[in-house]
Amino acid sequence: MRNFAHYDARSISEAVKLLAQHKGRAKLNAGGTDLLSVLKDDILPEYPHAIVNIKTIGDLDYIKEEAGVLRIGSLARLFDVGRSPLVTERSPLLAEAAHTVGNPQIRKMATLGGNLCQDVRCWYYRYPSSIVGSIQCDRKGKGPCLAIKGDTRYHAIMN
Repeated sequence: MRNFAHYDARSISEAVKLLAQHKGRAKLNAGGTDLLSVLKDDILPEYPHAIVNIKTIGDLDYIKEEAGVLRIGSLARLFDVGRSPLVTERSPLLAEAAHTVGNPQIRKMATLGGNLCQDVRCWYYRYPSSIVGSIQCDRKGKGPCLAIKGDTRYHAIMN
């Protein structure tokens, strides 16, 4: 991994301010299950100058019902979403999906917001540069999309 500045945001407005100060060269971090592997494998087209930790912002890990609506905070861990009686009752498919992500250790770290915002999962894009060098592709701004004519298993969306 390369060096980067690390900030512990204490509020949403502070996190937004820090992201703006770094003009697109900062990444948010909560559970870190996706971001840290992306940084270690050096797959991002541009490495971030800063990481803004949002785990330090209070009250974003809620699972509650308000006015008949199920509300889940971005820092709610997948483990908690999958085991929540409220989620199981109101949205059983979401509870089941949360329970099937990764393994128990990952689910205890991974956040719902992080999983919704994780980087591209394509294995051409994520090919580690440490093996034989980075695979250049459309998502990295260099070359064609190799998944269109290549192996597309596990891709969520094509076209």
